[in-house]
Amino acid sequence: MAHTAPRSLAPATGFVSPALSQRAILMAGIIGFHVVLVYLLASGLGATVMKYVAPPVEVVPIEQKSPVDVPPPPPPPTFQAMTKIDAVPPVIDVNVVTEGPPLYTTSTTDPPPIAPPVAAKPDPIRLVGKNVLPNTEDYYPPSAIRDGTQGAASVQVCVDERGKRQGEPTVTQSSGDARLDKGAIGVARDGRYARAMRGDAYVPNCYGFRIIFAIPDRK
Repeated sequence: MAHTAPRSLAPATGFVSPALSQRAILMAGIIGFHVVLVYLLASGLGATVMKYVAPPVEVVPIEQKSPVDVPPPPPPPTFQAMTKIDAVPPVIDVNVVTEGPPLYTTSTTDPPPIAPPVAAKPDPIRLVGKNVLPNTEDYYPPSAIRDGTQGAASVQVCVDERGKRQGEPTVTQSSGDARLDKGAIGVARDGRYARAMRGDAYVPNCYGFRIIFAIPDRK
């Protein structure tokens, strides 16, 4: 059985890659530049170069100028007191005519008072028909007849536009006896009354009567 010798993976002696040679040259150049720069700095050449490149800064004093002279403010004005002058009223000559009657007269008496307007007087009331009262003897209280009491009472009765009695009659003047007053009210209650007119219209009205109670002579 034949045996083969193992192959070496290393490149052959004397072969250099082009990319590797360019990189080595670049690195060598950079290293050489830094070596020269360090040498120059160490020998003082760098200080000379820096001296010419950046000269030292000189401090130049600035001349201070005095401020512009400002004139002082003017003094305050002075006022002179005014002299009082008395004004003299002008003299005006007016010719006043004293002849002839005065142009107007002034009355010292008060004007007469204004009378209030007089209201129109209403038309008088006129009756249509007659007032009819019942016989007084029928309303004479028997107890008053036995006692011999006599007297007269004034009563008032009110009616509407149709002549109908409105409410109860009232005694406007008493006879002095309650029995006679009550009899007079009965007479007015049962009466018949006329209608009243004012102008062309019927109106309500009130009537007054004097009712006399007297005992007749029986001969």
